[in-house]
Amino acid sequence: MHQIESLSAEREQRLGKSTAYIQFVLEGTPIFTSEVRVVAERLTRDYFGLGVAHCIETTGLKGAGTRAFLGGLLLIRGGRGEKPMKVFADPQVASAWLAARLPADEAAWTADRVRAIRDELVEKHTSDRA
Repeated sequence: MHQIESLSAEREQRLGKSTAYIQFVLEGTPIFTSEVRVVAERLTRDYFGLGVAHCIETTGLKGAGTRAFLGGLLLIRGGRGEKPMKVFADPQVASAWLAARLPADEAAWTADRVRAIRDELVEKHTSDRA
């Protein structure tokens, strides 16, 4: 989370509020310590003016519970309409939602490109673990 914050601060200096964020959670049970919550809230508040997407791909009760928890947090803490934020289960839908918020002149940022980057990272992660 601290690394994401550092990278985000650098990008904000160059790009202003014209950045977006998407995360794909593939497995596991996230741990929301107080430190993680503080950094996540700061990230959501201070960066990513174009939007924030959380794609929780974990299935079953873990996934449903995590999506419900994040969705509730977004409503309580971020639901002031300052920036679009949403929780997803499907990576293609999340990719399309994020791509629709990116500047129109950035034709390269399509739903398929966002999804392809996700797929490349998943493949790398999977092969690194093998």
